[in-house]
Amino acid sequence: MNNLTPHSATSQPTHRARTGALLRVCLAATLWCCAIGAQAEQTLQAGAYTVHHIAFTSTFLEPAIARKYDIKRRRNRAVINLSVLDDAGDAHTAEFEGTVTNLPGQVLPLRFKEVRDGEAIYYIAQTVFSDQEILRFNITMNKDGRSYPLKFTQKMYWEN
Repeated sequence: MNNLTPHSATSQPTHRARTGALLRVCLAATLWCCAIGAQAEQTLQAGAYTVHHIAFTSTFLEPAIARKYDIKRRRNRAVINLSVLDDAGDAHTAEFEGTVTNLPGQVLPLRFKEVRDGEAIYYIAQTVFSDQEILRFNITMNKDGRSYPLKFTQKMYWEN
């Protein structure tokens, strides 16, 4: 089913079309990361849940999508996107907190906000980075009264 509905040049896209765009952007970001040889979407196991994570340069987002979700578009800003799925593929809520450590060893906080797109639930944060910098993510997921440590590393690139 197509998330876009026809509209005239003077009308605005539907709410469904605008929110569906985030999912398409995240999928496109995954494909883009594969194309440039960067780490694409990965998963981590947290109890009965699978946490999908991806980090990409914020300039990859269209300006309208970035504005809608209050994401700053700059070549030195990364978007971190997390989602929690069960074995059936259903999305679940959780709470996330964490830090990112950059190459010089600075520890920066990550502030996640929840974004809903139909049945999908995403947790998005931003951080800064230098070109070709390796970032170490240390995130905790709190779900069902338990805490799950999530750690991953990703090399980030500025978009030319």
